[in-house]
Amino acid sequence: MNKLNLNSEKKCGYLIDENMKKVWQTELDILSEIINICKKHNLKYFGTGGTSLGAVRHKGFIPWDDDIDLVMKREDYEKFINIASKEIKENFFVQCSKTEKKYFRGHMQVRNSNTTAIISDDKYNDYNKGIWVDIFPLDNVPDDLKEREKFIKKIAKKRKLLELSTYKKSNNILKAIIKWFIANVYWKIKDVDEEIKKFEEFSQKYNNTETKQCGAIMFAPFEFKYDNDWCLGNEFLDFEYMQLSVFKDYKAHLVRQYGDNYMEIPKNKGGSKHGKVFFDVNKSYKTYSKSEIDKIINELEKE
Repeated sequence: MNKLNLNSEKKCGYLIDENMKKVWQTELDILSEIINICKKHNLKYFGTGGTSLGAVRHKGFIPWDDDIDLVMKREDYEKFINIASKEIKENFFVQCSKTEKKYFRGHMQVRNSNTTAIISDDKYNDYNKGIWVDIFPLDNVPDDLKEREKFIKKIAKKRKLLELSTYKKSNNILKAIIKWFIANVYWKIKDVDEEIKKFEEFSQKYNNTETKQCGAIMFAPFEFKYDNDWCLGNEFLDFEYMQLSVFKDYKAHLVRQYGDNYMEIPKNKGGSKHGKVFFDVNKSYKTYSKSEIDKIINELEKE
């Protein structure tokens, strides 16, 4: 079986230490399982963002990246959840609103439950905290710009409300009171899981309509959009020792997301949407006590 060289090394002037190599290997193991299920059941997935850029520019991980991001059109995404939840290896967990109560992130994460990956947001939930691979659903957005703006704003508003189903501190007293009220009054009346289901259904409003573009709108309503034509075909590129599916027109994808100079190495390296992460490839998150997790999160927030 192919494996990474786990020794520390420098790439593009950036030091990748042994621990990060082990994290990468854990993520590649998860990716391999995802790919096997997609092959078996003829489901399309595509590397996206830094993962797609890594495949093109580095033939693997961007040296300063720490995760793998995939996208699927909604139909294949839902099929994957149903199939993988039954067929995936025992130590892996398909994490989404259908498999974990009050789970709200706007996408699924396939996790290795025998490992640990803690982010600062984990102070607000009791989710599975294994090392993960992200899979985002792509839902259609309307072509009419006014209609699109109205739709996206509604999604953003619904998402913001769901994010406040758990209380999040604020240095602003008024905001802190509002957040406390929403978490402890509004969400005591409303069923969080039912509202998440309604949110997901609303996000799919245009999926039976032929549109030019789609996006991971449940996760990032206002951000990058994909052409639906990109999803019609795929190509396989080297990703470490594996072959990764990317959009047939992956160059158009990368130009839109990163600009014409996407092949250039940036001066400022690093930076992920999830921020800093505490990784432990040798121990399950289940072995950490709440006080230990709180201490880890406090340290992450200082960085």
